[in-house]
Amino acid sequence: MIGEELYFKVACYQGEEQDKRRQHFDTVALALIGLAGALIGIMAFTVSEWVWWSIGLAIMTVIGCVGVALACLLIIWARRWEIQPPLRDIKRHITEYEDKPMILWAANQMSSAIENNERPLHIKASCQRIACGFLALQIIALGILIISGGCD
Repeated sequence: MIGEELYFKVACYQGEEQDKRRQHFDTVALALIGLAGALIGIMAFTVSEWVWWSIGLAIMTVIGCVGVALACLLIIWARRWEIQPPLRDIKRHITEYEDKPMILWAANQMSSAIENNERPLHIKASCQRIACGFLALQIIALGILIISGGCD
């Protein structure tokens, strides 16, 4: 295997791995939204008589759900994703270059896309951490409501 082919194969592998990470963040975001929504539904059955402190915990639960939803929407909407090289460029360069330079050019394009895609992945990871924090707030507030549900 020549160096250009190795570079191309590594760039392809890293691009595939990066795309799997993006898909994972999107899948986890949808699961977090679903879990937060289910917890809001459970809240209706936690308290027999609402008093001032249980209303405060209910508000915290709703704030947690809204925070999860907003953070997850940012995860899903962070789409500045590059797939390189574009087909129109490949079509043009195939006629201009020999095999080795063409492989090297394509690998360079993919490497550039991989570097540019790291920023959206970083945003997705940060938003996922924020969503998990809001989900923890929601679970804690709901847990206190469940434990003290019968008390007045």
